[in-house]
Amino acid sequence: MMHRRACLVVAVVSAASGASGCAGESEYGSEIHVDCLTTKMEWNDVAYWRVPAKLGKYGRAAVPSGGRLGTGTAFACDPSGPDRSVTVRRLRGIPPALGVGVKEDARGVYLPRGYFFQQPAHPVYRLLKLRRWLRATPRRRCALIRVAGEVLETPLPGGLIAIAEGQGLSVVVSVMPYTRFWGLHRHGQAYVQKGDHVAALGRWCRPWNTFSEFQAETIVRE
Repeated sequence: MMHRRACLVVAVVSAASGASGCAGESEYGSEIHVDCLTTKMEWNDVAYWRVPAKLGKYGRAAVPSGGRLGTGTAFACDPSGPDRSVTVRRLRGIPPALGVGVKEDARGVYLPRGYFFQQPAHPVYRLLKLRRWLRATPRRRCALIRVAGEVLETPLPGGLIAIAEGQGLSVVVSVMPYTRFWGLHRHGQAYVQKGDHVAALGRWCRPWNTFSEFQAETIVRE
């Protein structure tokens, strides 16, 4: 299994955080490297991906955390760089299956793939108080459509869903705060993974530029 990924992007995070590229050194000295758009950490045989706390209420302040869970491995931004052992901690009011904290990185939360923290039902949404950041895109120049097929890859936290419709065609679906899921849940939260067969009903929009966006209103298991 490949452990390193250089600068993978969480779509929601990268737009709001303003991060760009990989840097050689972290500004936080002895803390783990957090200059990638997305930093990967593995604990208890589960991969977690960093979401910056500055998306929400805490800005550059530390995220509320609880007791120690164990030791994890933070993978270097640069594939040739060293990995580091880190102390994994609970996040206040959040089960470890949905998110953890890292002692050496108090300004980030680490979330597993397949979940959508931009939805109000997700406990990380409430922890970071994301309402002022993750608002729905205004529905302008939108057409109501339906797409169905197989999920190509388990999405990164809060990320886009790529659905293969067949004949080499695929559609990238945006999960909005208001998107409803049916038959696609794990640990009480909306969850999508590679190989799921789903149908998405939503609006094909061109909100601010020339790039179209499919905003899902409902995603169901088929």
